[in-house]
Amino acid sequence: ADAFRHAYWNALMTQRYGEEWAREFATAHERNPSSHHIPVGMDLHNNEVGRSIAQANPDASPQQLAKLVEQAVKDGKMVVIDKNDTLVPSNEVPPGETRETKKAPWPTDNPGRNDDHDPGKPSATPDQY
Repeated sequence: ADAFRHAYWNALMTQRYGEEWAREFATAHERNPSSHHIPVGMDLHNNEVGRSIAQANPDASPQQLAKLVEQAVKDGKMVVIDKNDTLVPSNEVPPGETRETKKAPWPTDNPGRNDDHDPGKPSATPDQY
């Protein structure tokens, strides 16, 4: 569900505002220094897949985008977190068997994120729609 949600959100933003703006907005959304690097890596990857789907299908309706994103999940183009806290292709873990992050929160000591910094104000502007 999380992989689909992130990709679909990015696909819709890309169609409406353009790829550059959608990329900068979605990346800024993930830049919270208290976030753990594994779910952030998953989200960034799945966001990129969604933007790519929108760019390859610029005239797709929201329903068509949803079907394309769902197929990408089934085809393993997304990544999910398995029960061992490892990123794996989305077709390697049955639906409902990914790690439940709300019941077992990620550590907040930020392993691997000590060099994070504020990326500053986004430079992209939305394409006209």
